[in-house]
Amino acid sequence: MYFGLSEDQIFFQDNVKKFLEDNAPLDAVKKITEGADLSTKNELHLGLINLGINNILIPEENGGLGLDLLFASAVSQSLGEGIATLPFVGPYVIAPIAIKYGASDSQKEKLFNEMSQNLINCGVGFSEYFGSRIRIGRPMRVQGLPQALQGSQFSAIIGLAIEISNLQDEVWDFEIPTILEPGQRLKSAVNWLKENW
Repeated sequence: MYFGLSEDQIFFQDNVKKFLEDNAPLDAVKKITEGADLSTKNELHLGLINLGINNILIPEENGGLGLDLLFASAVSQSLGEGIATLPFVGPYVIAPIAIKYGASDSQKEKLFNEMSQNLINCGVGFSEYFGSRIRIGRPMRVQGLPQALQGSQFSAIIGLAIEISNLQDEVWDFEIPTILEPGQRLKSAVNWLKENW
């Protein structure tokens, strides 16, 4: 039995890698993360959509590729290797899975068809540590959040960051300093890791 990626998965992965090597040099990625070059970010995102990353987990009958999570994992690995600061897991992996298992048939048809044609962007935000409430849409307004991270595809990670920032006593059994001088932040983080892990 072979436990590696199939030829199709490797081909898909290599296409994403090649696209990022050709179109996303490190200088461009740095500008995107600083919020200085949104046009390049949008061009990269559109280029990846043209490769089909938005359709990996969408069923074929709804215009998608009907592939599995191993294809999505291969793409995710390529995006990580290429340091792509682009949405993937929330809108193109978690959202299709949530829709597949949580939506009615009419909702599935409508959402999958619109997602496969890139008419809508989905993001998934979890609350109460993956409790019963799921938010699909744009991230909450966060002061100082770069414009590059304000799309619906980032609602999951922003929601988790907000949840983590509102610590509750029953979750943590250690103290976290709330006021730090700018020079103490890294040192404090290292000390915290040593003490708590």
